Amino acid sequence: MAFLVAILIAVAGGGLAGVIFAIPFLVCGIICFVFQKNISLWCVWAVYVLLDIFMLNATGINRFYVRQTLLWTYHMNYMRLVFAWVLVISLWTMITVTVVRLSKQSGAGKNTKKAVIISWIITVGLQVVALAWGRSSTYRYIMENIRINVKRHETGMNVSCLYALH
Repeated sequence: MAFLVAILIAVAGGGLAGVIFAIPFLVCGIICFVFQKNISLWCVWAVYVLLDIFMLNATGINRFYVRQTLLWTYHMNYMRLVFAWVLVISLWTMITVTVVRLSKQSGAGKNTKKAVIISWIITVGLQVVALAWGRSSTYRYIMENIRINVKRHETGMNVSCLYALH
C-alpha cells in the first residue's frame, strides 16, 4: 500500500497534488491496520466520505439537491442533480450493506439489533421533518431568491428590476 501511495505522489508531480490524490489510499491503508473485520466496508465508507467532501467543496454538489428534484430547472444543470442522486443511492446502498453485515456478526445480540432499529427510525424521522420543512414558507423564500439570482445572472439585470417585475 505504501508503495502505491509513493508511486501516486510521484506520478502526480509530487507535493500537494500528489498528496491529495493519494489521500484515499492512505486512509484505506490506515483502516487496514486499525480494523480486523469488515475492512472493505470501512474503506468504502471512508472513500464515500472523502468523495462527498470533495463534491461539496469542489463542485458544490450535495445530497440535498435530491429534495429539489421537482423544482429543478435546466438553468441549474441537470448533471448536478444526477450526481446528487448517485450520491444518495450509493449512501442508501452502503447503509443497507452495513446493517446487513453488522447484524450477521456473532456479537449482534438483541441490544445491537434494537439500536439499529432505533437509529433507522430516527433517520427516517429526520428525513420526514426535512421534507416537511421543504414545504414551509422559509423554504419557498429561499427558492425564490435562488430563482431571482438565476434570472439576474441570465439577463444581467439588476435585482431591483426583477423585484419590480414580480
